[in-house]
Amino acid sequence: MRISPTFIRLLDDWEVASDEVKEHLGVNGIERIRECFAENCKFYLTSVPDLFRPGLLTDPAFEKNYARAQPGQCANPFLEYCAPIVRDRLLRLYEELKLDGTSEVPLQSLMYDVLPTARFTGVCVYTADPATDSLIPQLQSGSIGLRRPLPLDLTQESSIGDPLVEAYLSDNILQEHKGMSAQALLTAVCGAFGSSQRLGVLYAEIPTSCYDAERRQHQLHFKAICQALNDCLRLV
Repeated sequence: MRISPTFIRLLDDWEVASDEVKEHLGVNGIERIRECFAENCKFYLTSVPDLFRPGLLTDPAFEKNYARAQPGQCANPFLEYCAPIVRDRLLRLYEELKLDGTSEVPLQSLMYDVLPTARFTGVCVYTADPATDSLIPQLQSGSIGLRRPLPLDLTQESSIGDPLVEAYLSDNILQEHKGMSAQALLTAVCGAFGSSQRLGVLYAEIPTSCYDAERRQHQLHFKAICQALNDCLRLV
């Protein structure tokens, strides 16, 4: 795919602006701007949510990776930002996808190899059931400590504020929730998956001490895994 000179200039401008933001607002400046941007655009988040598909609107570096990917190559825009051990596991998964796109092996690798390597200790994939307006747990790995993986009715008042529901219905890239299990303090990270429309939510728990130590890195791992889930399910 050919990239226009205008797009390349925009990427250069982004790099300059990114450095300026970090200098004046700190290393989390971009994230702070994104949060303010989302808060100030609630009307558009409600009326045209697909404009705010995770990772594509306010991160040109991720868009660049999609644009330069050739047919048959891995186009996961978050891959290069992962820690080497997680990136290696994901690359192995994509090799499995190339060998047999209909096999369940890549999905099993994602659940039982990639996610534990990324330090997530309990994971559940929920799919949306439009007939019942519910999120249904379909696939689980590890030990989930903060909730029981049961169907969740999106229409019940008791579901309001639940991070799973918020992740599915809102247009924030990620939802986070901290809680105490029987063994440890955990952080649950939730994010919707799907392409042109949301098809479900990936729920993953990680020890809070681990998550807080490198929050941005674990967020990038989660986003890379969400994209890999899309690719395993052939959601285009």
